[in-house]
Amino acid sequence: MGAAAVQLASAASASVIGLASTDEKREMVSRAGASQVIDYRDEDWRDKLKRAYPSGVDLVFDPVGGGLFEPCFRSLAKRGLHLVVGFASADGIPSLPANLPLLKSGELVGVDARYLWETDPARVRQILSIVLQLAASGRLAPAIGRTFALDDAASAIAYVNDEKRIGKVVVRP
Repeated sequence: MGAAAVQLASAASASVIGLASTDEKREMVSRAGASQVIDYRDEDWRDKLKRAYPSGVDLVFDPVGGGLFEPCFRSLAKRGLHLVVGFASADGIPSLPANLPLLKSGELVGVDARYLWETDPARVRQILSIVLQLAASGRLAPAIGRTFALDDAASAIAYVNDEKRIGKVVVRP
């Protein structure tokens, strides 16, 4: 999901900064189009972000939650937008002190694609048309991490559950 978000933001001419924990993941985020990638395990990752964006970032795309949730919200610029897309972290569902959105004049927005399908199918068709055009032009491509034979499906499942996994897992018949 992160690689797709980076590709889409890059295609929209956004300046993208990614956070990732390993050299391999940072390389993937960079290949996807991020102009800068930071190791969030570094104690000074927010200082690096502040140097790159002194006023804060305009948008946070957050499919993970966990321990980075609040520091990422705190990294927003005034009137910034923090998109909550999921909770992939094993740390559970995070919470946010209510004063932070007030201090930032920021927005915390839950993104549920199912709701969009139910409420605005015309907009979904428009978005899908753009995504398919980007895919056809090669500007949007899945980040495939590993491919497994169907006979090795147990290894594929184990790899999916590995936090070091990078990209999507493909199982071929």
